[in-house]
Parts: sequence; structure tokens; C-alpha cells
Amino acid sequence: MNKRILLSFFSLVVIIFGCVVPACDNTVQRTTESYLYEGISLFNNSQYEEAIENFTRAIATDPNTVLAYINRAAAYTRLGDFESAIVDCNRALDINPEQALAYECRCFTYLCMNEYNLSITDCSQAIEIEPSMTDAYLYRAMAYMLQDEYSLAIADCSRVIELDPDLVLAYMDRATLYRRIEEHELAIADYTKVIELEPDNVDAYTHRGFMYYVIGNCEQTIADWTKAIELDPGDAEKYYERGVVYEELGQIEAAIADFQQVIDINSDQELVQNAQKELQEITP
Repeated sequence: MNKRILLSFFSLVVIIFGCVVPACDNTVQRTTESYLYEGISLFNNSQYEEAIENFTRAIATDPNTVLAYINRAAAYTRLGDFESAIVDCNRALDINPEQALAYECRCFTYLCMNEYNLSITDCSQAIEIEPSMTDAYLYRAMAYMLQDEYSLAIADCSRVIELDPDLVLAYMDRATLYRRIEEHELAIADYTKVIELEPDNVDAYTHRGFMYYVIGNCEQTIADWTKAIELDPGDAEKYYERGVVYEELGQIEAAIADFQQVIDINSDQELVQNAQKELQEITP
């Protein structure tokens, strides 16, 4: 593998959740509900401190509002206050030991704390309570992966795909795992499925192109990276990578054009310097 190819082998997205709050039947709880909805709205706008204030008000109006603790824990986690998040998850579970969302929230927080075994335990508990909870499987898959338990992580991603065959994130995560164990064809298949589901997914084209490069299919690499550039024409790194492959294929004019494009975009000085060196080496 050419060391100048800059793509990372690791790409795994974890998205923290904001819990959906069901409508309250009891009119006495309307104030609590309004604080919850306002807090979730603020959370979704990345206003985490303001969201915490609203969740705290909801708790003040009804100290047994489990979802307020869970959502406040999610906001604390987003701010990096993991200890407060764990306290809130524990409080939610004190109120309702069968609340799967509380285990899921705590498993994610433990994941952020690099407490992988604790995360796995909580994910498993959430799944036991709610077997269709896809996020818990994906968080557990990440914890397994970070402990090099790739087969278990792949099994969890595959289970998510069984539950939701159109969930792009599960295919992307599983493809990352296949890349880790050098199952390149399986990774390509998952990236292809992502492209089928989301034809404009830049990352899928980028990573699939890299997989094609690893197995020696440079023509398909060029095709995928050309599509990625079409979707994201301002990414200088993609031009550089494609230029390297063009150079390896002996398509010097195309390589020169890509390296020049890197210089014209001028978004990364180190990348520009590398492109200039390439041009010096291949320009007649």
C-alpha cells in the first residue's frame, strides 16, 4: 500500500441521542412536559447548558421524571461531564430499574470514559429489556471493537441490519470492522449498500475507493474518488489521493491536473507542499 494514500482505516460515527418524550396524560404534569420538550429542542440545537437548565426545572417540578434525568445525562455527556451523567442515569434507574434508555445512555457515557466492559454490560442490559434497541447494539459494537473483539462487534452490527435493513450507519460501522480484519471484499459490499441507500454519500465512495486501491483495482478507485470529488469538489485531499493513483497508473497529465488543483484550493499547507513535490518529480 502506497504510504502517500492519506485515507484513514478507521471511520466510526457515534451519534449521541436525544430521547423522545411521550405526551403526558396527567394535566398536572404539563409544566414538566413543557420543560422536557424545551430541553430537547435546545439539546438538538447543541445548546447543552441551556438544555440542562430545562431538564433540571422538569426534575424540580416532578423529581420522578425519569426521562428528564436521562436527557440531562445525555447533555452532561456531550459537555464531557461524565460523572454527572452517570449520577443522573443511576437516579433514573433507581426510579425505574427497567428503563432501557437509562442503560443505553449510561453505556454511551461509559464508552466515552473508555470504560468498555461497563459499557458492554449496560448495552447488554438495555438489549435484554428492549431487544430491538439498535443504538445499544451499535454502542456495544464500538466497545467490542475498541477491545479488538471484531467478531462480536460485527455480529452486533449485523443484528442491527437485521432489525433495520436501511440503517446506513450500521453498514458503515460494519465496513470499518471488515477493514480492520482485512476482509476487503466484504467492506466493499457494505459501502456499495450504503451507496445504494444514499447515492450522495461521499464517505462511502471515498472509503470504497480506498478498498479498491488496497485490492489493486485502481481503475475503480479512480471512479469512486472522481464521484467523491463531484460530490465534494472543495476537498483538496481527494484530489491529492487521486493524483497519486493517476501517477502510479502512468496517467501523468491527469496527475499533474490533480496536484495543481490541490495547490489552487490551498486549504492545507502540508498538502500543498506535498503536491508541489509531486509536481517537481513528474513535470517534464
